[in-house]
Amino acid sequence: MAIFEFFLAVMSEKYQILTMNSAVKLSLYIYRYGQKILTFNERMQKQYLAVEKALRDEYLHSRSNFNAEHQTRLRKALAINDCLSLANTTLLTPEIHQKHYKSLSKRFLTHQKKVSKDQIRFLTILDSVAPIHSDDIGNAINVMESKIHQVVSESKTVWLLGVFEVEVVSMKFMWQSRQRDKTGKDFRKLEVCETLAKNIKKKVDRDADSLLLIHFHGIVTAHSQERLIEFQNQLNQVPAWSRAKRQIDMKSLSEVHGGRRKSVIENLRDIANYITKGGNDWVGKKLSLRYKISFDKDDPSEEAWISKNWRGNDATEEEWQEHGIADPLSLTRHEIATQAFIIDQIMSRKYGRKGYLIFSKSGQHAQNQYHKYLKLASKNTSFSTLSIV
Repeated sequence: MAIFEFFLAVMSEKYQILTMNSAVKLSLYIYRYGQKILTFNERMQKQYLAVEKALRDEYLHSRSNFNAEHQTRLRKALAINDCLSLANTTLLTPEIHQKHYKSLSKRFLTHQKKVSKDQIRFLTILDSVAPIHSDDIGNAINVMESKIHQVVSESKTVWLLGVFEVEVVSMKFMWQSRQRDKTGKDFRKLEVCETLAKNIKKKVDRDADSLLLIHFHGIVTAHSQERLIEFQNQLNQVPAWSRAKRQIDMKSLSEVHGGRRKSVIENLRDIANYITKGGNDWVGKKLSLRYKISFDKDDPSEEAWISKNWRGNDATEEEWQEHGIADPLSLTRHEIATQAFIIDQIMSRKYGRKGYLIFSKSGQHAQNQYHKYLKLASKNTSFSTLSIV
C-alpha cells in the first residue's frame, strides 16, 4: 500500500490530473500486474518441484552399480528414501547380523546336545506373497506365527526355533528366465509365487514386476523320525500352506559340502548365519541385496551364483564384464529401503530386537502362545511399507 501511495503522489505532482476514477483503474492495473508476476513465480516453483520429483522417482527405481559395496548400496537407498537412521540398526548391517547370528547359533548348539543328528530337520515354510506397498505384512507374520504354534501344540515332542523373513522377489526376472530356458528345468520358485499371488486382490499388484515373499526358516527336532513325519504331515494340512507344491520343505542336515564331510555343528552354524541375513540373498557367506531367482542353492561361491543366475543373458554378461554400470539383478533403491523398513518393524515386535524369531515346543508352551494370539487378534498389529511420496 505504501508503494502504491508513493506512486500516486509522484504521478499527481507531475501531471496533477489524476482523478479518483483513474486512480482506481491504476490500482487495478498494478494489482493485476502483481498477480501475473506471482503466478509466474509459482509456475516456476511448480515446475522445479515436478522436475525434482521426476528425478527422485527415477533414482528410487534405479539400481546400484555392479561393483558397489553392500553398505554403499544400503546407505544410498536409505538416504534417498529419507530413512538413513536404519543404516546401522537392522539385520542388513553386517555388524548387527553377526550379533544376532551368534546368539541364534548358540541356542541351536545348546539344544543340539540333547538330540541326535537324525532328529534334526531344516524347515522352510512359504506362507504368502504381497505387493511391495502392502500395509498388511505385520498381520501376515502374526497369523503365520499363530499357525506354527497351533501345529506344534497339536504335535508330540516337537521343538522349533526359526526366523520370519520377507524377501523381495523379481517376478520379471523369473519370467524372463523361464522364457529363455529350453531345458525344461523346474521353476519352482516362480510357480509357487504365481500361485500365491492369486490371493492378491488387484490385478495390477498381481502382475507387478516385484513382490514380497513372506516365509519361515528354522530348525525342528522331535524324539523320533516318526514324530517328524507326523509334524510335516500336519503342516501340509494347513490350507494356506497347501496351495502350491512344496510350500513346506523339511529336510535333513547336509552330509557333505565342498567335497568334505560337514558336521552337525557346522550345519547349525551355517543355518543360523544364513537365516539371520535379513537381506534378499546370501552369496559367499555375505549379504547380497540382489534378487534370488531360484530356491535350489546351498551357499555357493560368488562365481557359481553368477554362472547360475546371470549367464545366458547378453545384457547381464556385458554388465558382468564392465564394472561401474547398473547391476541388473540388484534390488532397486526403493526396494532396498522397503526391505530395511520391514526388517526394522519385524525386529521391533519383541524385546531385544528379536521380533523376527519364533520359538515353540509341544505341550503347554505352544498352546499358550496360540491362545495369546487369539486374544490379540482383534488388535491392529500391521505396519505399512514405505510409500513413494
